Amino acid sequence: QRRDRLGGFGMEFDAHGSFNGSALSVPVTRMLPERISVIAAESLDRMSPSLRGSLEKVVDEMGTRSATAQGLGSVITTVKRMMHTDQRLYVARSDRHVNGILKVGRKKLFIRQGGSGRMAEIDPLCVLDFYVHESVQRGGIGKQLFEHMLSREAAQPHMLGYDRPSPKLIGFLRKHYNLANYEPQANNFVVFAEYFKHGSSLPAGSRPAPAPPGYSAGPSLDANDVGATRAPPRQPYADMHLQQQQQQQQQ
Repeated sequence: QRRDRLGGFGMEFDAHGSFNGSALSVPVTRMLPERISVIAAESLDRMSPSLRGSLEKVVDEMGTRSATAQGLGSVITTVKRMMHTDQRLYVARSDRHVNGILKVGRKKLFIRQGGSGRMAEIDPLCVLDFYVHESVQRGGIGKQLFEHMLSREAAQPHMLGYDRPSPKLIGFLRKHYNLANYEPQANNFVVFAEYFKHGSSLPAGSRPAPAPPGYSAGPSLDANDVGATRAPPRQPYADMHLQQQQQQQQQ
């Protein structure tokens, strides 16, 4: 095997519609046209059967590997579990491999604030699943994937909730964003103290809360770089695919 430009080996696919040894009706490069593509859950039920079936094989395999890596009792990321939710799934790929996934969605949480002990009801955007294939970990793919999500969601790390974050994710957030202070919660979500210090209840249209001291967005990347994470928002592929189908029907 050879290493691809975005970071080596992951779940391999080829141009003939094969992924991890399974045949696909729709090639991976058509399902995931960008190096980091976004799958919008609200579009899944409008996909053609062949597209959704092929996408299901890719997403479910990565979701299974994520659950195994985290020692979870069940798989939390599958196409069926995403349908009819507000969740978005970010998928990173290179020339021949699918390398990682990052799932986000908004959750209503009751969080005990450290110090005062008061309970607060909040509804932050939450990181619900985050997995980078073992063969490409420590290669920068996780940071690229996370930064791309932040840019697309117009979010900041200290304003997110994190569902049952693994020790690796906690270390990642400490290293890259200087986030470490949080109160353990009965619901196993982590909301960092900076969420409350820097303003958690902003009216619609307000400016984002300032980043905590030590926050770094990392180096800016050229838009032509295959791993660029600051690209302008693009329309999710599922919506583009639906529009193409509608246009063909009208012709």
